[in-house]
Amino acid sequence: MRIVSHLVLVCFFISSVSCHTTQATAMKKKKKYRENVQKHRKKYTPETAESQVNDTIQIIEPNFDQTAEVDSLLDKLSSEYKRYTKSRGYRILIYSGPSEIEAIKAEEALREIEVNIYGDTTSVFQDIPMIKTYQAPNFKVLVGNYIDKLLAHQMLLQIKDEFPNALLIHVNDVTLDNID
Repeated sequence: MRIVSHLVLVCFFISSVSCHTTQATAMKKKKKYRENVQKHRKKYTPETAESQVNDTIQIIEPNFDQTAEVDSLLDKLSSEYKRYTKSRGYRILIYSGPSEIEAIKAEEALREIEVNIYGDTTSVFQDIPMIKTYQAPNFKVLVGNYIDKLLAHQMLLQIKDEFPNALLIHVNDVTLDNID
């Protein structure tokens, strides 16, 4: 029994000593590494800095005219762009539903809308292109060809009075021939 009590005391002593050493090492503050690199930096004075700048600047005068070459390249580029007839843009969806008769009525109703602009009542939507498509099971009536979202949104606000469910739709096939 005496041996057991001595053994317990020895274990207790060893554990208390080991706890104190871990706490002591945790309490030590780590020193930050610092080094003075001031002696390695170059010393600049305003005179040396100005002389270095003057040595690197070169003034280059143009000695030829490239206007004709640039114009020919621009003409070639514009002729290449004329090949493109479609672009990404916006259209206004005024009807989407299963009835073809309702789609035709929506087209006719849009053509009859008259807008008061500066005191004159005119039919703005008479010349705007309309596209009626069928994607099973719905007919859709799309209005306009707009590349600019702001113009499309302005037209949408005018259409919303007659068609409150009208939506602005982003499409990939806006025809560039008759852009609004």
